[in-house]
Amino acid sequence: MTDAFDAIRRSTSGPWARRPEPHEIQALIARAKDHALGLEFLLRGAHDAVAVTFGVHAFVVDAAREHLATSPASPIR
Repeated sequence: MTDAFDAIRRSTSGPWARRPEPHEIQALIARAKDHALGLEFLLRGAHDAVAVTFGVHAFVVDAAREHLATSPASPIR
């Protein structure tokens, strides 16, 4: 099943294709660590629910998930 952001996520051009800044990614991860739903929600929750809960764009959610999945210093490793 796909979510509402899939078509935009696949796009490689346009104003919606901006890459979130590192400080935005780190801020979201820090907020998720302190939130009752935790990092598990950030990693596995529906994009729209995570974005709304933390007040960020879905691209920031994607970037944070990518960061957590690939960073050697990730708290999920």
